[in-house]
Amino acid sequence: MEKPARQVFVISDLHIGGDYAAPDDPDDRGFRISTQVPALTSFVTALADKQPGGPVIELVINGDFIDFLAEKVPNSSGWEPFTLDPEVAVH
Repeated sequence: MEKPARQVFVISDLHIGGDYAAPDDPDDRGFRISTQVPALTSFVTALADKQPGGPVIELVINGDFIDFLAEKVPNSSGWEPFTLDPEVAVH
C-alpha cells in the first residue's frame, strides 16, 4: 500500500476572540464562543512538529476564524464590528 503524498486537515468556525474568563471565577466563561484555544494551539503545534520525509501537511482554516464581533470597544460598554481608528484596532 502506498503512503499518502499529503495529509489535509480542515478546521473551521473557530470564533477566536472576546474576553477570557476571570481566572478566579469558575462560573465565568468570558465573552467567547471558542473556549478551547489551548487545544487548538496544541493541535497546530503538533502539525508543525511532524517529522520531515512524511506526507506533506496542509492546514486549511475555513471561515469565521477571528470573532471580531466579540471584541469590546476600549472605554465603552459595547461592541463594534469594525473601526477605522488605528489606535482602537491595535488594542
